[in-house]
Amino acid sequence: MKTSCLLSILLTIIAVAFFSYLYQTSLHKLNIGCTANFIHISESEQYSMITVIKQEFRPNETLTVIMDGKIQLGDNTYTLKRRIHGQYRHEEKNVYRLRQSKIFLAGSDNVPPDVFRKYFFNLNPQQDMFFTISRLENQWIIGTPYTPAFVCEN
Repeated sequence: MKTSCLLSILLTIIAVAFFSYLYQTSLHKLNIGCTANFIHISESEQYSMITVIKQEFRPNETLTVIMDGKIQLGDNTYTLKRRIHGQYRHEEKNVYRLRQSKIFLAGSDNVPPDVFRKYFFNLNPQQDMFFTISRLENQWIIGTPYTPAFVCEN
């Protein structure tokens, strides 16, 4: 009788811990989609980037970023047309990690990699990247160490 009572208590504790873990991990699964007109201008470096960025963060911990626009650097104009797929993982508080990313360039995308890395962000598929997502009333604020924040309304 004593063994059966102890076993019941132990199983209850394990079940509570397991469901608590599932609840906590589900809190950080995102379901966000937004489109932003992104403009970045640096007159001192004769640089401008005007693009539409669509971001989708799914509850299955995958994300897609689609970029379509133009980059002007000095006398050169480049076409930016790429899709980035990856997986994200919650790290702590509002910090997430982008991992296992893949970059797909459309045939018309002719932005040199060093230009994209220098002025937007360095996305290396072999290296994880951190980003932040915060909730503010009915909006999400998405940022990285290299870009201004995006505000998405739900």
